Amino acid sequence: MSEEDFDHRDDYERLFDKKYLRWFHLNGKPALLEIVSIKQEELTVRGGKKQKSPVIVFKQIQGAIESVKPLVMIATNMESLAAFLGRKTSLWIGKQFVVYQDKTPLNRKIVPCIRIREPQRQQPAKDAAK
Repeated sequence: MSEEDFDHRDDYERLFDKKYLRWFHLNGKPALLEIVSIKQEELTVRGGKKQKSPVIVFKQIQGAIESVKPLVMIATNMESLAAFLGRKTSLWIGKQFVVYQDKTPLNRKIVPCIRIREPQRQQPAKDAAK
């Protein structure tokens, strides 16, 4: 079975009850989100180690995320947000971003992940009278 034929709705990771947004909640489609709050939470990562990580709570503006849950942020995604929202996180509240499913290397394998990009800006309508 090739990766293109793989049905991510049938992935084993879905069997675990997760508190946070995961790649499979996107169902392969991007979603436009608005930041409601940003906090730091202590998480237990693989191997049982505790670490503090930024977590973004959001509301969905467009898209079809099956389960709206907070998003644990990794450095790559925080840097993506900072690139178009600036470094001051207190100014991010109410701002929008797009999440989408991508792939990344992990332990010599390519695995699905969530990535962030800036929303596309609507071009103003040209004046029909000109």
